[in-house]
Amino acid sequence: MVARHIPIERSHGLALPKWRASPRTWFILEGVALTLLGVLAFALPLAAGLAAALVFGWLLILGGGISLVALVRTRRHANAAWRLVSAIAAIVAGVLALVYPWVGAWTLALLAAAYFFVTGVALAMVSVKLKRLQAPGWYWLLAPAAVDLALGVLAMFIAPVAAPLFVGYLVGIDLMFSGLALLAFAASRRREAWT
Repeated sequence: MVARHIPIERSHGLALPKWRASPRTWFILEGVALTLLGVLAFALPLAAGLAAALVFGWLLILGGGISLVALVRTRRHANAAWRLVSAIAAIVAGVLALVYPWVGAWTLALLAAAYFFVTGVALAMVSVKLKRLQAPGWYWLLAPAAVDLALGVLAMFIAPVAAPLFVGYLVGIDLMFSGLALLAFAASRRREAWT
C-alpha cells in the first residue's frame, strides 16, 4: 500500500479517512515529474535564443522546486544535505538563466555544465551514503550521477560553439535519467523499508 491509513477525522457528522503519502510515494512523484519534464525539454529544443534560456531556466526551477518538496517529505530516507545542494543548484541556475536570458549560447552551455557537475557529484554522494546504510537500490542513483558528469564535460566542450538546441537536449537527458533512476530506486525497496 502506497498510502498509510490515519485515524478517522469527523467533519459535520461524517467520518472522513485521512491519508498520508509514504516517502516512497514522494520518490515516485518526483521521478515521474522529472521524467516528464525531461520529455518536455526534448520536445522544445528548437526554441532558439531567449526562448531556450527561458525554457531552460523554468525547467530547472521547477525541477529544483519539486526536489525540495520531495526532500522535505523524504529527508529521513536519504542524505538530505547532498539532495539539498542538488535542488538549490537547479534553482540558482534556473534563476540566473531567467535573469540573464541574452547571455548567449556559450554562457548557457557553461551554466548547464556547472549545473550538471554539481548535481552529478550530489547524486554520487547520496548513492555512497545509501550504500553505507546498505539501502537496497542505492546503485540506481549512480547512473544519473555518471550521466550528469558526462553531460557536464560535453557541455564544456560544446560551450564555444553551443546552440540553444543542443543545451535543450542535454537538459532533457539529465531530467529523464534522474526521473527514471528515482522510479527504479523507489521500486527496488520493499514497502517496509519506508516506515
